Amino acid sequence: MDIVTDVDPAEITEWTDALDSVLAFEGPARASYILERLTEEAKRRGAPVPYSANTPYLNTIPPDQEARHPGDRAIEHRIRSLIRWNQVTGIGPGYFATPLNQALINNPEFDAWLKKRTPAGRWGRVEELQGTAIFLASTASDFVNGQIVYVDGGVLATL
Repeated sequence: MDIVTDVDPAEITEWTDALDSVLAFEGPARASYILERLTEEAKRRGAPVPYSANTPYLNTIPPDQEARHPGDRAIEHRIRSLIRWNQVTGIGPGYFATPLNQALINNPEFDAWLKKRTPAGRWGRVEELQGTAIFLASTASDFVNGQIVYVDGGVLATL
């Protein structure tokens, strides 16, 4: 259905009024839960659902809890040079259990959110990146350029 030409504006008003009522009498948490369930049901029934890569958990690790991760200027310069020529093919990792993610791993809300949206129901293990890294480093990927290979346990497919 073309969103620009809404054939039933009154229906939208009814849905908006219902949302207003839930927000007013039951609160934002209940409204969020209902919308999440409706989105899941729409997906299950094959209705197209708008995609959003945003989560409420972006940048949630306080600076004092971030692990120290010093950069290497020479490597960073080389990467920038390759990117400029669109020669970089990389791995788009999902959520992996590493010391850098320890604050997220320890956050019960985020941990539950991740496990619910990952078909495997768990955090990734770093060794699960090895096969993709070996492929990209081998001659088998000589004709693969400027691409990102997502190794995320299916999270992107569920958002």
